[in-house]
Amino acid sequence: MSSESLRVSTPMPQEDPSKDRLRPCLRALIGQVLTITLIDGRTIKGYFTCVDKQCNIILNEAEEFRPRPASLIAKEQALLEGRPIEGKLAEESDEEKVWKNREKYWPKMTSLHVFISPYTKVEETPALHAVHDILAHGISSNALQHYDHIVYPGPVARSMIPNLLLAAFTYPLSLVTGVRQGLPLQVLIRLVQTVFSSAGLAHLSSSISRYYRSQLTSRLFLILSTTQFHIPYYAGRTLPNFMALPFALFGISLIIRPSKHSSKPRLGLTIISLTGTIARMEIAPIALALALTLIWQRRLSVFQALSGGAYGGIIGIAMTSIIDVKFLSSNSYACDWWPELSSALFNIMHGKSKDWGVMPWWYYLSALSKLCLASIPLALLGCCISLRQNERDREMLKVLIGSVTGLVVTLSMIAHKEWRFVVYAVPLINILAARGACFLWSRQSTLLSVPVKLRRWFTKAIVLSLCFGNIGATILFASVSRLNYPGGEIGQALVDLAIKKQMTTGRPLSMHKAWLSASALHSGVTLFTLPEDEDFVELGLEIFRPESAYERCTYPFGNSPKELWDEGYMWVVNDEWEEFESAGEEGVWGWKVVKRVAGYGTIGKDGLKLVTRLAIMERKYDL
Repeated sequence: MSSESLRVSTPMPQEDPSKDRLRPCLRALIGQVLTITLIDGRTIKGYFTCVDKQCNIILNEAEEFRPRPASLIAKEQALLEGRPIEGKLAEESDEEKVWKNREKYWPKMTSLHVFISPYTKVEETPALHAVHDILAHGISSNALQHYDHIVYPGPVARSMIPNLLLAAFTYPLSLVTGVRQGLPLQVLIRLVQTVFSSAGLAHLSSSISRYYRSQLTSRLFLILSTTQFHIPYYAGRTLPNFMALPFALFGISLIIRPSKHSSKPRLGLTIISLTGTIARMEIAPIALALALTLIWQRRLSVFQALSGGAYGGIIGIAMTSIIDVKFLSSNSYACDWWPELSSALFNIMHGKSKDWGVMPWWYYLSALSKLCLASIPLALLGCCISLRQNERDREMLKVLIGSVTGLVVTLSMIAHKEWRFVVYAVPLINILAARGACFLWSRQSTLLSVPVKLRRWFTKAIVLSLCFGNIGATILFASVSRLNYPGGEIGQALVDLAIKKQMTTGRPLSMHKAWLSASALHSGVTLFTLPEDEDFVELGLEIFRPESAYERCTYPFGNSPKELWDEGYMWVVNDEWEEFESAGEEGVWGWKVVKRVAGYGTIGKDGLKLVTRLAIMERKYDL
């Protein structure tokens, strides 16, 4: 059995180490007393606190929604006219400070999801391990041989540019906080990722407020986006789609932001094209739809639209040709000078995407309804309202509907479909939903049969009930999702078993090997969750894994109980403990379960039911 050895040096355990695992990140980045309630991710109290504050923003407003501060409007007008901002106008009023802080709840919610579910799955591992290797080994040519994607290459190439960017922002924070390894560093990396997501959404929210000249629409957009589950939950995960999402949002924000010149929408197209070229080519339909819409609206000429997209593509290819060739050339990827082209050839031209499953054409329609939750009925209302409103609303409707339709229709032609491929459509749908919610919130019921005292709250109750429906669904989904990462606990469990074995036998731990199956790698095992210390210590552990986490290299197709026994493994981690327990020959060889890791099983009347998802088997008879 061919595999590469990953030597792990294991420090001696300290008193109750699990409680202190995340505290360095919490002290340095949050600065609040969240340690007890959030450190083990077993509470959802933070959801109620965070969302309650957001809902109070609306409840405390007057009947007629207060417009943006006059001082801020004056500054914007001065910038548009090219006049300098001087005197009292340059000072920031209290109203401006309150207005600018309306986006502060999004990073809190996304960070909360990171602490509740600190572990990751196999789709996030390539980027996460790339950041780990950059921080641990550097970017010199000699360091590349230690990179995880070189030792264990994935099925398709992915650009290293987003990973380098994430590592560049994480490194100084790592120095300041003293978080250098282990799960705290994984959490820190994911928190930095949430900052990118928060910045992209905040910029889009600001553009929405300026376009509609309505702070209410902007706030409702933030509330709908924050109370949904998928984007806040995955905003801190290193999936390529969510690493590209903030930059796509920033480009869309520039396009919809009011401007007397064509430079902003043109720059927005360039950023979206650049993001698609480097990170995710699936963004291309959005760029094309936006370009056609801007030409139709005469905001850009054909030349301006084409040149804006071409600039992004050319810059992106130039960057990948220089940077990615260095990091990927040692592997046999096609077109390593442009990873996204290599991925497209592998999945579309060669039809390899079908190996991951084929979905019906309507899959994305179903997926968007789950992603958007309460935003769907509000978005339908927003479409109707926009058609009846002024030209400004109708122009925005064309941009949003064109982008969503172009993305969904294009990706529906590909056999393999995943909901995260169309996640870029969710914020666009939320804009329409916010417009519909704004209409309901700012108008009294016209039903004459409704008593006067109830008219004020009739339509408001509809909006609030939909938002609280989002909250309920988010709490349920988050409670279930955090149980889907049993592999995250394997590293510490192996350390405990290894120390116990050393204490009982007196043998050095370097003689003991552990095998991690693909099922363990799929469900939370990363280089961060495995113990790691480059200093020489009294105890050590050798851990082996399959050459590819994407392949099912387990019994009976390979790595059978007998094979693993013959190769001298002390522990085996997989999800087939029953086969291992039943295999063996009494007094000669065999396996026994010494540790079970529970995870999500089912949900019913009695609540969540946990079942054994992974188990650690130990040799019955010593070497």
